[in-house]
Amino acid sequence: MSQRFLTSLLLFLGIYLVFQTFLPSPTSNNVELEDFVIVSTEEEYYIGDDVTIVLTNNLEKTIRIPSLCPSHPLLLEQYKNGQWNTLSTESGISLECEGDDLKNSNAYTYQPKEISLEAKSDREISYSPWKYELFDQVGKYKASLVIGENDDRQTFMTEFQMIERGFWSSLYHYILYRPIFNLMVFLASIMPGYNFGLAVIALTLIIRFVLLLPNQKALKSQKAMMEIQPQLEEVRKKYKGDQQRISQETMLIWQKNKVSPVGGCLPMLIQIPIMITLFYTVRAGFTPYESHALYGFLQSFDLGLVDQNFYGILNLKEVNATWLPIIVGLSQFVQMKLSFSRRKKATAKKDIVDIDEKGKVLESKKDDKKSTDPDPMKMMNKTMIYFMPIMIAVLAATLPAAVGIYLLISSLFGVAQQFFVNRTS
Repeated sequence: MSQRFLTSLLLFLGIYLVFQTFLPSPTSNNVELEDFVIVSTEEEYYIGDDVTIVLTNNLEKTIRIPSLCPSHPLLLEQYKNGQWNTLSTESGISLECEGDDLKNSNAYTYQPKEISLEAKSDREISYSPWKYELFDQVGKYKASLVIGENDDRQTFMTEFQMIERGFWSSLYHYILYRPIFNLMVFLASIMPGYNFGLAVIALTLIIRFVLLLPNQKALKSQKAMMEIQPQLEEVRKKYKGDQQRISQETMLIWQKNKVSPVGGCLPMLIQIPIMITLFYTVRAGFTPYESHALYGFLQSFDLGLVDQNFYGILNLKEVNATWLPIIVGLSQFVQMKLSFSRRKKATAKKDIVDIDEKGKVLESKKDDKKSTDPDPMKMMNKTMIYFMPIMIAVLAATLPAAVGIYLLISSLFGVAQQFFVNRTS
């Protein structure tokens, strides 16, 4: 199995597993399907996570809920000292209450004057502005929606737990998320117009230059693996049916040429947590209530100034499922073509010698015909050349455009580096 295949397989397996681990699932708690209105949330949150309440209207009519802006929109209680205590906020965050289009806001516009819940629809209520003010303690919480008055009053609620971060979550937060988040903020703060897109490009180039030497070594190892494929093919033909001998001879060829099939995995795997962190950075947004994650020297910077619209071309918080994934896929295709290419070497025609049981030579002729047996390695490589770019394009089409920009710049850098390796090795 080629090094590139193993690397690619590990890369996407890692992306899939980590995203499945970290992305929130739609698990709900205390939901009764016969309720007219369902209030649901996840069962547990780590302290510091964004708490999101989902309202589901099962009625045939629209429900209008008066907003309590700038306070939080639902009745929130914490179970403490054996009883439920109503929570209130004294946040210094300035939240505007005008407007209903919240997607393009950095955070100052949080909720409209009135929350409309259309018939047979869902609506998410985010508690991001108050996650450190209301949910800074471990324990049980309850969010309630009260509809109607007096005898017609109905209450719908859900409960959830706030828990301490586990070891791995804390390690990720302090070793990866905070450093990369602060680096992104610093880069954005020195860019013209505080542009987040330029910051993503700068971050990508910094990461690629930091990993330049490991990647260079990995690409050379991959190139070497491609060059020894004819030797490996000869071994498979010579010892066909004897898998143990094939494995032994393959190991000897690897050792002789000082290559390893997994030698290029590490530099690529390092980029997986960086992509995940970039995703969470974009999802959290550059909002005033994310300032808790800033280091001291950045505390004075107003996160609301960060421009997440890339010069009118892309909204980096939104998914771009049109032209960006196509460009990302094409750049990855070029990189794959370069990585799987190898110099054609002239090979002398070999004599084929038939020997009888006593060791006597029966016939000698030239091997002028090419083997008609299918080469599984070549077929696999050819498949990967087209499969990997499609997978990368799909990834870019399902994540915020900022991640797509990261993938694009990283691929273009990889094309240049692979071209250099091919010319010099």
